[in-house]
Amino acid sequence: MFVISNYIASFDWLLTLMYLMLVLFGAWLYKTYLHRTDPAYRWFMPALALKMLGGIALVCIYGYYYGGGDIFAYFDGTQALLNLTSSDPGATLSFLVGNNSKEAFTSFNFQTGLPQFYLYIDSNTWAVSRFSYPFVALGVGRILPATILMNVFAFIGPWKLFRLLNQRYSGMTGRIAIAILLIPSCIFWGSGMMKDGFTYAATLWLLYAAISIALIRRQIIMNVFMILINAYVIISIKPYIFIALMPAVLMLMLFTSVKAISSRILRYVIVPSATIIIVVGGVYLYSALSPSLGTYGNFDDALEKAAVSRDDFTQNQTYSGNYFDIGSFDPSIQGILSKAHLALLYGLFGPFPWQANNIVMYISSLEAMGFLILFLLAFRNLLFRGAFRTLVSDPILLSFLLFVFVFIVFVGVSTANFGSLVRYRIPALPMFVFVLFMLIKKRAEFIKL
Repeated sequence: MFVISNYIASFDWLLTLMYLMLVLFGAWLYKTYLHRTDPAYRWFMPALALKMLGGIALVCIYGYYYGGGDIFAYFDGTQALLNLTSSDPGATLSFLVGNNSKEAFTSFNFQTGLPQFYLYIDSNTWAVSRFSYPFVALGVGRILPATILMNVFAFIGPWKLFRLLNQRYSGMTGRIAIAILLIPSCIFWGSGMMKDGFTYAATLWLLYAAISIALIRRQIIMNVFMILINAYVIISIKPYIFIALMPAVLMLMLFTSVKAISSRILRYVIVPSATIIIVVGGVYLYSALSPSLGTYGNFDDALEKAAVSRDDFTQNQTYSGNYFDIGSFDPSIQGILSKAHLALLYGLFGPFPWQANNIVMYISSLEAMGFLILFLLAFRNLLFRGAFRTLVSDPILLSFLLFVFVFIVFVGVSTANFGSLVRYRIPALPMFVFVLFMLIKKRAEFIKL
């Protein structure tokens, strides 16, 4: 039985306040003494504070409103690992590097605490407990301080991407900050010690590293290393995000390589062969990584899983009043594409106001209506105000848009529950909103926020 006082007692709030003040004081020193002349850093403290508060709010919503949830189950698994460390550090290390065999589970006992077996036996969910280990250890085994520390680390990727885009697109600082750092659902769902918190941060960090390599040629060895680390995090938790990222990153590499060629004739000669090389390389990379991708390592199995997941949602009575139906489809490329328009509609703009049935969904609906308004303004500019040329000439915008399309279509066809949808889609939202802002801006005229 879930008891909130086991996780959040009175002294936890004092401890949490101390951690929060120490982190914010350290952030203030970092901003004041190292980056006092950079105007972009006026967003640093507010964005970091909101992210940490979003994580605290998520824990409280699950604890006080929902009466428990996976976030506490993940935390229990990490606490068990932490308790096991003193008695059997070798077994702890084995678990931390990915062991989740049934035989190894016997290393846990009632003194260490037992992870939830359904989370332990699934390598994707067990990864969350593994990755949470250093934060829970430094947070003295309490969930709220651990959440604060986790968000300090998780803030790095979004902040790096914000800084890079701000340097490349002058005069757009406010809008870029909104897109990358301040989307409400990303602050809330992307700030907890859950799957979404880790994969959201890793996705933005991976994109930062890829853009740095492709366009800026900066710290290539370090950024290749960060791509590998963040790819490992994503593949360990949600492999389908990495699959959606692959074509976007490959397009970015291809586009920037072609644009670097000054001769137009040479471009026309090289583009077909370079495209073939990139496609073949992508297929080879996908094949090489397939053992690590689980079900998603086989394309047919991945499509089948999407169809099965949707059927599970629609047939589950728990979600009977909170799901959307795009109809059945064949688990094939043609079947997925036949539902792509509906998947994008609900995946980006749902739930609509008339489909919301609780306060959380009403808030999500309000945010989604904001996305819809931005989309309509951007679409108008694409059709009538020359924004199409901006889109097709910018490798960042094209790669972001490709990722959004592939990712949201997959999420939209495999998810029928709005509660899950608003969480699952957050890795794509910063890129989507950023592209919309870039298409909305007037040519040669930027509005500062």
